[in-house]
Amino acid sequence: MEDMNFKEMIQKLDTKLNNKYGEYSKYHEELQEYADRSLEGGDLVKANELLTNIQESFKEIYEVYHWILFRSEYASNAISSYTEFINKIKEAGAKEVVDAEA
Repeated sequence: MEDMNFKEMIQKLDTKLNNKYGEYSKYHEELQEYADRSLEGGDLVKANELLTNIQESFKEIYEVYHWILFRSEYASNAISSYTEFINKIKEAGAKEVVDAEA
């Protein structure tokens, strides 16, 4: 990952997070099949397996969600600061350059 730029890393992370969240959601959907009925024998085993899978899959995606929440205020402040900087240099007469690659 060292050779990747941030955009590539974010795209890879986004894909992985979406796939993992899809697994998490699938387990919830499968568990719904056991709602409103008595769980015995094989049904109980399968329901417990699904509950374990839900917990394990969320544990993985929780790390990313926690990082996003932890860094959100930092990102907001950084963007606000940068926007103020851009506005100040525009007021000083700087011309906006549009990045064709953005």
